[in-house]
Amino acid sequence: MMIRNQCTYRKVCLLLRIAFIVSYISSCRGKREVTCPVIKPFTEAVYAYGTVKAYNQHTIYATHAGVLKSIIAPENSIVKAGENIAEIIDETVDHKLSHAEWMLKSAQLNMNESSPALAQLDSEIASLKKKLYDDSLNYQRYKELYNKNATSRVEFEKHELAFQKSKYMLEELHMRKKERMMQLKAQYMDALNTWNLRNAEKKQHKIKSMINGKIYRWFKTEGELVKPQEAIALAGDNEKFIYELQIEEAEFSKIKVGQTVWLTLDAFGEKVFKAKITRMIPLIDNHTRTCRVEATPEDTDVTLLPGMTVEANIIIQKKDSALVLPKKYVLPGDSVIMDNGEKRKIITGLRNADYVEILQGLNTSDKVILK
Repeated sequence: MMIRNQCTYRKVCLLLRIAFIVSYISSCRGKREVTCPVIKPFTEAVYAYGTVKAYNQHTIYATHAGVLKSIIAPENSIVKAGENIAEIIDETVDHKLSHAEWMLKSAQLNMNESSPALAQLDSEIASLKKKLYDDSLNYQRYKELYNKNATSRVEFEKHELAFQKSKYMLEELHMRKKERMMQLKAQYMDALNTWNLRNAEKKQHKIKSMINGKIYRWFKTEGELVKPQEAIALAGDNEKFIYELQIEEAEFSKIKVGQTVWLTLDAFGEKVFKAKITRMIPLIDNHTRTCRVEATPEDTDVTLLPGMTVEANIIIQKKDSALVLPKKYVLPGDSVIMDNGEKRKIITGLRNADYVEILQGLNTSDKVILK
């Protein structure tokens, strides 16, 4: 009797457990999210994120190594193209420029007719001119005597040879002076070229603005050492700005210049702004597998600053009426789970961040569950 009662008790416990499990499963099923496709206006958009940049925003680099002697245009300064904004000093360049100036002055002095470089030749020419004059007189005198048979032919030819020799030597000295002048002119041109080069190097130490705009930031302070091609400042337009947006590689083919962009900026909360795609940069970042597009703001009453964070939707297509389903209900491969557990294949169309357009496979009375 006791054994039978124990068996009955065990059966009751087992039935209670089964009932509890069935009830639990039923309650879990009841908690599954269920929805139906709905018809409403639909917009396909591509999500993008990025930052605000000044138009023509660029980094300014040091042209030479040295010390940042002075910042002429501090942060927030409005500058013009070609205007000096900073100066870098380099003692080596200054020394080379001083030496080039000395060489140029020396070369200029040597080119003068009375220069020390020509004084020796001028002295020799003057002395030889006097000798030629004397030799010319002797030659003429002995020529007349020889014609009158008053002197020997040997004596006449001796003075004739002396005259010819002096004449030749004077011509040679003039030629040497001409060649010397050409050498001095060449030395002057070399010195001038060197001076121009050193002066250009000195001028390059004066950093100039490339655009009309604003200095937004200095990365270096006065007195700091800088290296060649080291970033020292950030500049850009002070009135025009752009939104630089990152999009997924797979979405790039959907983007076209002229498309409308609706975006929000963290600095302005939930307020929505409008822009237009104006540039597409056909380059994929190897690390993020994203590409960049630029949009120009259409709102004129907003104050933008470089670096502001942007979230955007780029409008691809619009439909006044479409059958749509929340995106989270669509499984990979475009299928859904019906409320009876059936897995049904569907054909989709437009998509955005929240919804998918249903072209075939569902209607408004179908119930779909979230798996």
